[in-house]
Formats: sequence, structure tokens, C-alpha cells
Amino acid sequence: MPVRIEGGDGGNGSDGGDGGDESCSKENSSQEEAAREPNSPLQRSETAKRRKRRMRTQTVGRLMPRRGKEDNAERTRLAPHKREKEKDEDTRRVLIAGMKANRFCKTMPDDALHKLFDSMEYFFFEAGEAIVQQGETGVCFFCSHTGATRMEIDGKVISERKAVCCFGGVALMYHSQRTSSVIAVEETGVWAAPGEVFRQVLKEHYEAHQDENMRFLDNISLFDGLSPQQKARIATMALVIEKVAPGEVVAVQGSQLVSLFVIKTGKMRRVLGGTFNDDGTLVGGETVTELTTGRCFGERALSTGKLTYSFVADTECELIGVRIELLRQAFGEDLAGTFQRLFVGSVLQQFPVYVHMGPSQRAKLLHSMEARALKAGEQLEGTVKLLVLTEGEMSSGDVKLVRGDWCQDESLSSMQQLRSVQNCKPCVPSSPKAGPAGCSVVVATSETLKKCFEGLGDLTCKDAFEQLSKISAMKTAPMFRYLGSSSTSELAKRLKLVRFQRGEVVFTEGDKATNFFMLAQGEVVTYSGKAGARTIHGPGSC
Repeated sequence: MPVRIEGGDGGNGSDGGDGGDESCSKENSSQEEAAREPNSPLQRSETAKRRKRRMRTQTVGRLMPRRGKEDNAERTRLAPHKREKEKDEDTRRVLIAGMKANRFCKTMPDDALHKLFDSMEYFFFEAGEAIVQQGETGVCFFCSHTGATRMEIDGKVISERKAVCCFGGVALMYHSQRTSSVIAVEETGVWAAPGEVFRQVLKEHYEAHQDENMRFLDNISLFDGLSPQQKARIATMALVIEKVAPGEVVAVQGSQLVSLFVIKTGKMRRVLGGTFNDDGTLVGGETVTELTTGRCFGERALSTGKLTYSFVADTECELIGVRIELLRQAFGEDLAGTFQRLFVGSVLQQFPVYVHMGPSQRAKLLHSMEARALKAGEQLEGTVKLLVLTEGEMSSGDVKLVRGDWCQDESLSSMQQLRSVQNCKPCVPSSPKAGPAGCSVVVATSETLKKCFEGLGDLTCKDAFEQLSKISAMKTAPMFRYLGSSSTSELAKRLKLVRFQRGEVVFTEGDKATNFFMLAQGEVVTYSGKAGARTIHGPGSC
């Protein structure tokens, strides 16, 4: 379909030690002078080094937060319980074995576990005294040595355990408050490692697997809209590796959300209800979903902060935890909304009109689009101009939409696709319904689009949409690729869409030139000269 334009015009490298000959001193002096010159190569090099050092300091600072008033409660409560006790080899052997059963420490090498043991101090508690108090900021990682403990969440007993068992790692690794209380059932002795040492030991271990975890992040659908730089930031700052045994409860229904989890290996299930045995195993309850490798869980609680299900390992599982607190530092408090907008934005990058919207128009569109959650078989109500499927499946007759598909109202589809794009259905299907597992969609109405196009003047939504479609088509033509935005917009107003049937003549050699043609869709063949030489042209040709 040719588009016709009516009308005609229109620091330095030395160590700085004492000594050295005169030539060396002069060389160092000249380098120092060069380094002081603005924009010199040495000056830029020193600036880059300082920036890298500052970034390393900031990263470590986030992984190892400074002590503040919020740490005082647990520190103050623990102080009277400290006792002097010798660390003999038998104690080392027993505690190291206990650490190897802990979900955070299972994958760690022996030298890291010994480093953790060497930092530990001994504490003694009478029956009924709290070792860990729910709601406090965690400062220590604990390993019980003698006696017995009881874990409670909101006053409800979850499990009772004899020594030796480790606890307290969740709050330390996810930079959160204690999600449960641990009470001494009888006279109990525990060893405690400082939280700073615990984090540092694990950080060194995780850094050895950072490249592998970065590759794994690419398979997490929740992060589909993130740039490679944003994913690298998460891999550096927010990942925790855990290994859990079959039957172990990773997260308890009703507890605080401190992490998103991704199953690296193994199989888990999402359970509603149930009760806990004395050993902490979950019995009864309804298995809602089975989760396998690559699945993410916990994201549904981003908006409420509380888990609506318990998550139980069916097999031995290796999990990657993504710390909520550090994600909030990087992306803001509204994580659910942020990730949704990032994903929708990445899907609409395939939409030519969206690509050529201004930044403010894109932001308005993404913030104005409405998120809807549909139950299994529920029908999408209302008039929708633009739709992006963010989770699940949706269908209407023979038309089926899956996650990442997008479509639009028929009144817009007739003018938008001036070139083919991926994952787009021709128009919003009639009376679409959610699939068997339900679905989530993000939609835009006429009012939503009208707000986005306010910057284009007194154009109707339809005219504004058509204007952006023309600009999109022009960007495919090499001769317009580097034209300024204001000139492109002015020229687009003069474009007219003209359709030709197969075999129809567009113009004949020798005719008077009155129009300029740009091919928006399809192909044309031009014949030139008596010899009948011909050339085939595709979209973007002029």
C-alpha cells in the first residue's frame, strides 16, 4: 500500500614509592600534571576507577547494612544470656553437621562453614525464654547445641525441635524483620554467629555462581521487561541460593513476604490450609498448584505483603531467592505495578506506534492502562481498545491468546499495521474468556488513549493514532530515518493512505509527477526503459 504525499514543497600508574632516578621523577611529575588536566585520558581513567570503587562500596553496604537503632532490641535481649564456653573439636563437628542440614548452608564448602563456626559465641536460655522474637531485626545466625526449641508465628506453634538445628538465616539474608519467634522449651544452649559474618560468607559463595544465576534470571517471566543492566543489578545484589529437603516448608501461609523464589531444580507445590506436626511438616491442606523448574512463586503476595499459600518441597529442591527489600530499593515500593509496567512496555515495543510515541506518552499509557484479573471462564467486559495478556490464557472461538500476546480494537487495527509485527492478533476477539487457570490482562480504553495523545493537539483519538502510525511507517524509509521529530510530524500530516489491488498500475513511465510515493506494505514492481528492466521494491521503499 503506497502512501501518497499531496502537494509539492513541503590517578596514575606508578606506585609512588621513595627513590628512583631523576628521569623517573620527571616522568611521574608529568603524569601527575596530565592527570590534573580536565578531560585528559589519565583524568578519565582515575575518574572511572573512583566510580568503580564507589559502586563496590555501595553494593557491599547494601548487603551488609550498618547497625542502627533497629538492631538494638535483639542485641540488648541477647546480652544477658552470653556465656563463656570452650569450642572443642566435638562441638565443631556437631555444629558443622547441623549447618549442612540448613537450607542456606547446604551448598557451601567446608572452609566457609568453619569460618562461620569460628565467629560463633555461646548463649544460654531458660525454659520459656525467647531466643528469637518475631518482628525484631535479626542480627545473628543461631545453631542450637543442647536442649529443645519451639517455633511460633503470630503465637501459633509451627514446630518443636531438639538440638542440633540452625535458625535465624531468613531475616539476615532477606534484610527483613524476624518472621517467627523461637522459644526455649527447656534449658537450651545455642551458638550464634554475627549477621555480618554470615552474610559475608554466603556472599563470597554466591559470587562464584553469579554468571550461572544471571543466565537463570533470563528465564524468569516476572523479569521479562527488565533490561540486561537491571537484571545484572539483581544478580549482584538480591539473589540468595537455598537447598531444601523433600517435605520441607519453604514459606508458611499468612507469614510476611521477604523473598520471591524461583525453582532452579526440583519440584514444589502450593498448598492452601493444613496443619503442622511437631517436627514442622505440613499435613492436610489443598494442593492448588504443582511447581517445577523455572517457576516463580511468591509474586502474588507483592501487593499485600502476606503469603496466601504455603509452599512445600516435593523433592530435593535448589531455590534462588530474590530479596524483596533490595528490590524495593532498586525499583520502588510498588513492585507489582513496576514489574507489570516493565513487562507491558517490553511487549508493546513490538508495536510500531508505541515505539514512536514520546517518553511522556509512553509513561501515560503504561500508568493509565487498567489491570484486570479474570477467573477461569470469566468473560472480559467493556469496550477495549488495546489489550496485553500478562498471565495465563484467553480465547474466543478459534482465536487464542497466550502470555505476551497483544491486540487492539478493530477501528484501530485497520490503520495501525503498516508493517507486520510479532505476537499481535488482528483485533480484540469478540467476548474473550479466560482459560482454565484464569488470566491477567492489562487494557486501554478510548479515554486512556486520548490522555496519551493530548500532546498531538486537537486531534481525535483515531486521528492521533493514525498520525503516529504514519510516523512509524516513515521511520522504515531510509530517506526519512534521520529526519527531526517536528519535521517528521509535519510531513506525516500530509500523508494519505492509498490502497492498490494486485496487478493495478500505480503510475506509468512518462506521466507528469504530482505525488511522492512511499511503500508501506506489500510489494511493487517497477519497469524502466525499452529493455523492460525491472526492480522489486518492499516496505520502506520510496
